[in-house]
Amino acid sequence: MKKQQIQFVSKELVAGIAALLVVTGGATWWFLQTPSEVEQSFPTGIQQPRRTADLQPQVYWLQGEGTLVPQKITINAGATPEIALTDAFTQLLAQPQDSKLNTAIPAGTRLLSLKVTEQGVYVDLSREFAQGGGSTIMIHRIAQAIYTATSLNPEAKVYLSVEGQAIDEQHPLGGEGLILSQPTTRQKLAEDFPTS
Repeated sequence: MKKQQIQFVSKELVAGIAALLVVTGGATWWFLQTPSEVEQSFPTGIQQPRRTADLQPQVYWLQGEGTLVPQKITINAGATPEIALTDAFTQLLAQPQDSKLNTAIPAGTRLLSLKVTEQGVYVDLSREFAQGGGSTIMIHRIAQAIYTATSLNPEAKVYLSVEGQAIDEQHPLGGEGLILSQPTTRQKLAEDFPTS
């Protein structure tokens, strides 16, 4: 009788230790995860800011006959995606520093607002963006803006407007009357305005 009690206690002790190891191991695993893996556990609908180390915005310039060329930019520590893209647009609208690169965006164009949401990137530019140039120049201009706006997420949707008016059927861009699908993506831009 005494022998059976000892075996029963031993089984409980083993089961308790095993449960403790499982709980401790799970908690240790959770705390050792990188921030990007932990971010995935947040419910959808809550946008978590990424770490600065993950953000690498690019400005898109033109080279030669209109080839888009990305140029990485340096951003301040602690920058959110919105701040990083605002910095990218500030550099894009300041004109290229490299003499081999150029831009189709008219001098004097200003960024009126830039907002990053779950729905996409909202970019509002000043009226200078719509002035001057033929249809090819206008397409290059839009491509520079769209690619810069999606430099953190190439799949992002972009809502592009001039002075608060979306570039669409009611408000085409410039004298050429260029119309964008809103929202626009890199893929949609390539489909709507093939370059070859």
